[in-house]
Amino acid sequence: MKTVLRCFALVLVGTVAGTSEKLTAQNRAPARFEAVSIKRTPPGGAPGRAGLQPGGRYVLTNGPIRILIDAAYPTDSSEIIDAPDWVMRDSYDVTAVAGRDVGQDELAQMMREMLAERFKLMAHVERRERPVFALMRVNADGRPGPYLRPTTDCSTRESTASSGTVRPADTPGSDSRLAPCRQSFGPGRMDSTGFSMEGLAFNLSYAAGRKVIDRTGLKGDYEFALEYAPAPTGGIENPGDKPNLFTALREQLGLSLQAELASLSIVVIDSITRPTQD
Repeated sequence: MKTVLRCFALVLVGTVAGTSEKLTAQNRAPARFEAVSIKRTPPGGAPGRAGLQPGGRYVLTNGPIRILIDAAYPTDSSEIIDAPDWVMRDSYDVTAVAGRDVGQDELAQMMREMLAERFKLMAHVERRERPVFALMRVNADGRPGPYLRPTTDCSTRESTASSGTVRPADTPGSDSRLAPCRQSFGPGRMDSTGFSMEGLAFNLSYAAGRKVIDRTGLKGDYEFALEYAPAPTGGIENPGDKPNLFTALREQLGLSLQAELASLSIVVIDSITRPTQD
């Protein structure tokens, strides 16, 4: 059994506990992309990115197929079970054109149709108990850490912000510059000029290695800057004197990660093949 942590998700939804929903051709909606291009990323390809663009154009650049599965089958977990290694490892360039603006639900339907046709994907969702982390406030009085502060509503801020760039929470030595209501996440660093605690918890899931659930009770959007020592890769420790993720959250944002168990919806791959390319 292979378990894969996924890096992105478009929507978080739940399923009824104790059920298993087959996501096959029998219950897929007929929504389809007008055109789809799938190619292996050439050596030295562009930096990885993925997302839905205006006009219903979905683009994956230099990314693994797990991202498409994530968009097709949104769940409250960051796992894919029984996926072959290439789903996690191999990079592809994918362009899927809907020909009109679409919402996230319809996008998921189109993704399922495309994956079934081009990858012969069959999958289902199960509820399983998993260890998780709860994101909580450290200080009993609710006082945030030095690099976490509330900001105005992003819809208002984006409409009134002047041109140029804005620093997130003031972190010494940081060269980061972000426009209002933007986020930047990379190994050992997370920056935001307007992001919810639910969104922070979701992105912390990948750094923490398990699902993180927001239990801070903090509403609205926040600016923050978080620096930590990323987990070692390939058995190689990362140099530097940065604190680990748990210490950095406590010292910089006034937050902590507490271990819990929770029932989560998880995508299980029944079958998938390498895609036909064009």
